[in-house]
Amino acid sequence: MFSILEIKSRYDLTWEDLPYIEAPAFAHHHAFKAIQGRDPYAPPVQNIEDFRRAEVPHYDPFFNHDYVENHLRHLFFEGLYFSISRPKIPLAPIFNWRPIAEHPDGGEWIADPTNYSEYFTQKLEEYAKYLGAQRRRKIAEQEEADATPASLVAGVKRVVEKREKIEAAPTEVTPQFKRTHEDGYEKDAYTLQADGKPLGAQEGIMPRHCQGLTKLPDNHELLVEQGYPNLDFEWSPGVSGEDYANFSDVRPDVLPPGTKLYRIVDEKVRLAGGYWATELPESKANWRCKYAVKDSWNDNGYYTEYTVPPGGGLKVWRGTTAGQKYQVSDGKKFYLEGGREQIYISPNTIVPAPKKLTPWTDANS
Repeated sequence: MFSILEIKSRYDLTWEDLPYIEAPAFAHHHAFKAIQGRDPYAPPVQNIEDFRRAEVPHYDPFFNHDYVENHLRHLFFEGLYFSISRPKIPLAPIFNWRPIAEHPDGGEWIADPTNYSEYFTQKLEEYAKYLGAQRRRKIAEQEEADATPASLVAGVKRVVEKREKIEAAPTEVTPQFKRTHEDGYEKDAYTLQADGKPLGAQEGIMPRHCQGLTKLPDNHELLVEQGYPNLDFEWSPGVSGEDYANFSDVRPDVLPPGTKLYRIVDEKVRLAGGYWATELPESKANWRCKYAVKDSWNDNGYYTEYTVPPGGGLKVWRGTTAGQKYQVSDGKKFYLEGGREQIYISPNTIVPAPKKLTPWTDANS
């Protein structure tokens, strides 16, 4: 039986993926062969077209062969992407299982130190432990939910089935919202509106009260050990999430069962991401302004919902959204002021509802 590969970003990995991740040298080789499309014996990569569009949309064997090969090498050897080989364990996996009798999982995954730097190897093992802890919490929540009275479960099931039928109803046309922004600084691009500013932005120097936190909240490490999301997960030296900087104030909280959350997405932003709100923004301009979402990050068009299930609640960080400054371009300074409350959860730890179109008249602005 031949294996089929799937390329995943580091933020999309799951605990179940760990034994199937192949070494970066093989991942780079297989991805490049798949992009070239010249080797009939190379293992198939099921999402190669999505990966190509995201990272090397303009590959040409005559003009940028070396550049693309080096770019792919950087992506895999720096741990930005991983290649998952299923159903067979790859020839050179990056993780090995170490049995530990007293461990709740019966053991833990240890990263092979020959693939990455000592620092990044340590971070991979920390992330493997984090994924394991998330998995155990989800299992515990499911076990608690299974103990819910059958009558309540049946009622919830009927509501879910009704919602799924409504969402499955065909629509006339599915608009495309993801776009290329051509104004401003190339790596922080935006689209100027009729008023000469990016949508939702103010012109000038961002006020001090809009600025984000410059350090982690007190007792952050202890709270992460207790199951709260990590606001500064570091993947490699100097490359951290620094999600705390997207808040001007933040505090830990446990959302009770039944709490509904909303998240705005476009065609490429993942549904189970980290940032959520307790209400649906009034408009695209309001969303950009008050939740400080830059043009190049997310083009909107859709929203998803998540309701905290029965059980012990959902551990989150919540606080005031910090402002975001656009890079200065042609002497012009723009910023998004933020100010609304946002919720941060651990990415890829929940299963949101299918996305629906945002009910905004300015969705295509």
